[in-house]
Amino acid sequence: MSDIESVINGLPDGRALITMEHGKIVSVRIVDDNEHVASLSALLDIAELAGYTIVNSGNKPYN
Repeated sequence: MSDIESVINGLPDGRALITMEHGKIVSVRIVDDNEHVASLSALLDIAELAGYTIVNSGNKPYN
């Protein structure tokens, strides 16, 4: 059985965050119901859709 299969078979129902390095699993964490996982790009897009203006430290627009 592969590392991935053994991890998947041992997980409860729900969401899990799996971190891999060089093709190997280095950590697995259950994502709680009150947590959301997104890339930085997705988070910035959601903030802009909600009406926020994203600027960097030089006060230049994100996009």
